[in-house]
Amino acid sequence: MTIRPPGNPVVEVRELEVPVYRGNHKVMCALRWKRHADFCTFDIELDGPDEPVHRSGRDLFDALQQVRLELERQGLVIAVQGARTDAYPTGMIRNMVAASRVYIMEIGRDVERKHLVNTFAEAELHTIGTVEQQDAHYREWLEHRNSAGQA
Repeated sequence: MTIRPPGNPVVEVRELEVPVYRGNHKVMCALRWKRHADFCTFDIELDGPDEPVHRSGRDLFDALQQVRLELERQGLVIAVQGARTDAYPTGMIRNMVAASRVYIMEIGRDVERKHLVNTFAEAELHTIGTVEQQDAHYREWLEHRNSAGQA
């Protein structure tokens, strides 16, 4: 649990429903995210299906990955675009919109604006992977990009 300094109040809160799966069983759960005044601290609270999960990160994608790691331990999967194996934010997206959007990154293809999706929009279950798989795909995408001289 992260301890917040008293001078870093919450300045924005959003709430939405997201699909969470255990196997093929889907449950819609409430997700709340909060932005703090420093714009460097984001909290995500997911209600259920077993117990609430609360995690923080430097942006929304980082906080989502922290939530996903806990869900993985519980045998659960959150089926949102930001949990797709091939989804990841660039540094610019992290800085400009706090990773509220992510790119769908295909190996061998540079990203364009048309590849941006909302981090918390529902995704097909078969596109979701673990945090480890997602990070590995991003590293592979970077390696191919760098070897092609696109860096």
